Amino acid sequence: MNGNDLKKIRFNLKITQQEAAKLLNVSKRTVVIWEKMDEFPENIALKVQSSFEKILKEKNKKSCENDFLNEILASKNSEINSLKETIETQKDLISELKEKIEMLKNGDVPTALKIASESSQKYGEKPK
Repeated sequence: MNGNDLKKIRFNLKITQQEAAKLLNVSKRTVVIWEKMDEFPENIALKVQSSFEKILKEKNKKSCENDFLNEILASKNSEINSLKETIETQKDLISELKEKIEMLKNGDVPTALKIASESSQKYGEKPK
């Protein structure tokens, strides 16, 4: 492992040198020096790898949790859209029923029956 590897890891994790320093329990200046090194001593390489592996595991865990939550959200949004469509259909039916009731109150039975027939064709029901 060398300084370029450290930089690449840090950029992939989208963390600053200061944040890397905090994670590695060193100063920012140390991180700057390490990023310029051609080769790390084994103890530094192990420290860097183990610290960043923990971060990667946590990010992957959060990513999986987010994916799971997004799937649930998409499913619930689909259910909501389906319910909205059902509500709109029910509103249309209620509106047509109100029209029929008004026509029946006014004695206009033929028109009410015509609307009932059209409704049954539209919604797949038998006229009543």
